[in-house]
Amino acid sequence: MRRLNLYTLDMKYVRDLAKVDDKVMFVSPQLGKQRRPFVGVVLVCGERD
Repeated sequence: MRRLNLYTLDMKYVRDLAKVDDKVMFVSPQLGKQRRPFVGVVLVCGERD
C-alpha cells in the first residue's frame, strides 16, 4: 500500500497556474483564509530516476 504524501506549493506558482487554467483553485486574500488547505491528486505518468 502506498503512503499518503502532503505537499506545500508556493502561492506565486499557484497564481501563475491559475492565469493559464481557470480550473486551478487559489487562496483567497480575505483575512483568515490564507492558510486554507486544498486537497488534490498527484498522478505520476512514468517513473523517472
